[in-house]
Amino acid sequence: MYKEILVPLDGSEVSASSLPTARQMAETLGSRIHLLQVSSQTEEFSVMRGAEFGTLGSDYSQQVLDEVLTAQRDRIQRYLNEVGDDLASAGLDVVKAIEDGQAADKIVDYAEAAGVDLIIMSTHGRGGVRRFLVGSVTDKVIRSTNLPVLVIHPE
Repeated sequence: MYKEILVPLDGSEVSASSLPTARQMAETLGSRIHLLQVSSQTEEFSVMRGAEFGTLGSDYSQQVLDEVLTAQRDRIQRYLNEVGDDLASAGLDVVKAIEDGQAADKIVDYAEAAGVDLIIMSTHGRGGVRRFLVGSVTDKVIRSTNLPVLVIHPE
């Protein structure tokens, strides 16, 4: 039924609130869990804008950008390893992936490419104006895929 489960994470406690449900489903169904974190590169774009407007020299800014990207990917990898090791210690098959780009697009693209048949993700529960301005990655994923999406509302 659901043999490949995707759990998108962003490093927050809210996104991690989907992990117990994913773990239970994977244990019950014998599924593989795909842990995915998307690097949105907001920090990096801020550095690049500095170079664009002449506030940083281009060689220097490229070096800073490379360092920021490396540090960000290292943080993400450590986080995914920690979460993945916990799931693997329970005997689950875990795949860890990092993608760069817009979160919702990359989640949908990864799900399709990896043959995922269920996405389990949490929602930050933003409402009103903030949701309108910021948008909801969960909403965008739901609207962009034909796959079932199980949405977990954190307590």
